[in-house]
Amino acid sequence: MGVPGLLNYILEHRDCCVEYVDLIERARLQQPSASIDLLVDFHAFANYLLGKFNASLSMANPYASVQGGEYGLLDAWLRQLIADLKAVGVNLIWHVDAARSCCGKTDAQRSRLWMHRLRQEVQRRTEVLRWCSGYASDSGVAPDPSIRPVCLEQQMLASIRASGCPVHQAVRGEADYNLAQALLTNRQALAVLNSDSDLCVFRDSVLLPTELFDLHGDLGLGKEPQSISQGPLTERPLRLVVGLVSGPNVLKLLGFDRWDLLLDLSVIMGNDFTGPLLGNRDRLGNQLGVRDAVAVCKPEQSGDAGGPRLMLADFAAWLRSINGLANSREFERRLANDQRLRSAVEHSRQFYCLMLVEGVESLSSSVSRCPLEAHLEAGVKEGRYASALVALRRGRYWRRVCLEDDTPGHPSAEEGAAAQLRDWAHRCALRDGEPDSREEFDPGEGGHWRQMRASLRQIRGINLAPLDTRHRSIGEASATFCALLGLPDASRAYGWRYGAMCAALRHFLAANCGRLLGLDLDEALSILLPALGLHLVRPAWYASLPLRPSVRCVTVASAWLA
Repeated sequence: MGVPGLLNYILEHRDCCVEYVDLIERARLQQPSASIDLLVDFHAFANYLLGKFNASLSMANPYASVQGGEYGLLDAWLRQLIADLKAVGVNLIWHVDAARSCCGKTDAQRSRLWMHRLRQEVQRRTEVLRWCSGYASDSGVAPDPSIRPVCLEQQMLASIRASGCPVHQAVRGEADYNLAQALLTNRQALAVLNSDSDLCVFRDSVLLPTELFDLHGDLGLGKEPQSISQGPLTERPLRLVVGLVSGPNVLKLLGFDRWDLLLDLSVIMGNDFTGPLLGNRDRLGNQLGVRDAVAVCKPEQSGDAGGPRLMLADFAAWLRSINGLANSREFERRLANDQRLRSAVEHSRQFYCLMLVEGVESLSSSVSRCPLEAHLEAGVKEGRYASALVALRRGRYWRRVCLEDDTPGHPSAEEGAAAQLRDWAHRCALRDGEPDSREEFDPGEGGHWRQMRASLRQIRGINLAPLDTRHRSIGEASATFCALLGLPDASRAYGWRYGAMCAALRHFLAANCGRLLGLDLDEALSILLPALGLHLVRPAWYASLPLRPSVRCVTVASAWLA
């Protein structure tokens, strides 16, 4: 998230602080390699790319982004995009955030922010489910791309690695810090491709916001596909114009004459560390005297506490007038009385100054880590393990928000396969005799923590042969289906997993057709055709079907692809 309002302010005044460059021309000038590196925040750019990809698909089928099942098309599209960029001398180096609660030191500081974000995702999920249930019009609510099957991220990373791109997985914390460090040490790196305003605050940083990527559309992202079966395509560009935001230009825009004023602005506006502790920004501005300072500079604005909302430019003007936060007696008083805020401010300064000590916290309190801990960290860095294993070992886990039917009585993937798989993974991340309890934050029903324990049970094989379901119950059939979905396939991006998913889908349809869960024909087609339809039916016929996905259809698609 970064500094609230900073990136929007920069984009609104882009004529004053954005430098426009042609990446292809810049790559030609880079000697001797004739190429440049872009350091990419995976989640930020993945959201951008998924938006473009879904926009293309939706031109042929408005429900495509909800139904899922386009892994093959997305894989081909993403690989082609990376190949086109490499061909013109633009290399992508990807950095991935660690899972929540991997770093115990900042966990308490960021918990409120994580809870807020998860509640926002729950609200978006509710809107999407209302849309699927027919309670909202097609134009009223559009599916949010951030609520998607969990497996989608892993499939995208598999496609990126298969394309030969380096992928750096953070063991703890977000990728912003590593990106800022890499920009200083990699001489071939031009900028950081991200949408987080934190990259505007780091000293000597250069940010390429996703909003300013491919300004003239030369890559062909988001255009209508030539054919439905072929899917969206990219184009090898002859030019690739982007907008770069550098630190000196940001200082000039804000009227600052030194960098530490920008750091103070990030603190007082509420960055990821201080934001949850500062409270309402207008109330804070009134307490610090920001509104009075603005009234002096702008006589038309009243100094009354009920005046216009205080904006980023107002806090910047106030900082210029007092020459830094250190000269604010009220803020110094708050720091003296609030140890958590004082710690957050100090951590912010270390963060933006790139002075955090890497690995300052080990997974345990012991002086020397055990081989299991070293093995976990090495596996996370190499992409063999999910960083959530580190959080599980610390005894905390933040559940994902998935699109699935939340009607009481309906079993969910979270309570079925996902919970059992986490129990098994948690047990693998522990040594004998270590505490096996953990806290899981459940974002549903207002959000609360649940106490869980690592199970000693192991995932066992399931016989797919018997399909006579006349004597099976809804719970038994759903549990079998969820267990099938929980079977891991870490070694391959496609192949075995695709076959297993087809078998799981076959079992589910046989177990629930017309009886147990009452799938009707439209629901069955909505589930089946996105995955198998392109091989079994004419694509044009499938795209022409006026299928509106139901709540259960979205549930099954989300669980199946998770």
